[in-house]
Amino acid sequence: MENSRKYDDWFDELSEEQQKEVLEGLAQADNGEIISHEEAIGLFGKWGLV
Repeated sequence: MENSRKYDDWFDELSEEQQKEVLEGLAQADNGEIISHEEAIGLFGKWGLV
């Protein structure tokens, strides 16, 4: 039996600018341009954001 329900992808609900930012982030991750969770906590912790 074929499933006729359509599933929307959350990506399609984003604005064009948001989609661009997501794709840019994915490209950065693919290129190894990432930091560890611990490093992110250190960066944002100094502003009380964690």
